[in-house]
Amino acid sequence: MKVIIQHVFLMINLCLATAALAQNNADTVPAGVNPKLYELLNRRTPGEYVIKDIEFVGADHFDLQLLLSITGIAKGDKVTIPGSDIFSKAIHNIWQQNSFSNVQAYITRLEGNDIYLRFELTERPRLSDYKFIGAKKSQIEDLDTKVGLVRNRVITENMKRNATEAITKYYYEKGFTNVKVNIKEQKDVKFANHNFL
Repeated sequence: MKVIIQHVFLMINLCLATAALAQNNADTVPAGVNPKLYELLNRRTPGEYVIKDIEFVGADHFDLQLLLSITGIAKGDKVTIPGSDIFSKAIHNIWQQNSFSNVQAYITRLEGNDIYLRFELTERPRLSDYKFIGAKKSQIEDLDTKVGLVRNRVITENMKRNATEAITKYYYEKGFTNVKVNIKEQKDVKFANHNFL
């Protein structure tokens, strides 16, 4: 995550990588790449730009206005390129929500001093259901109330760690001190972007 935050412009350059490989001469800009955008990404002196539009891709279960407020960026904000850390802060703020496994920011268009941003997000899978294997029926009923697993919530490492600790504690209090908990995560084909524990 730290590398992504520190090198946000590297990600922006990645969207140009394929076109740049096709470049025959170092003095020419590849066909299909906006020369002004190419120049923006390679300039040495800072310039001030206005964020004209912000787009989110891959955030199907999230309110776009909420995501926009999380980024700390708004349409009409002025940004200095290069030199501003506004994009790295926005990526960091989205990462802190712990709901996405991948966050990338791109400048997709440049018109005069107006820039257009796109955030490409990959949502973490949500919990479709869970099942306890190797426990008695009465234990399953007790565990169900203690593990804190909630269907349709985003699956995080913290969620699985808390469930493991709750199960271990439950059995420890019953006198079983050598309990091993193994959580297996499997894709649930019945629902899009949902997993089964």
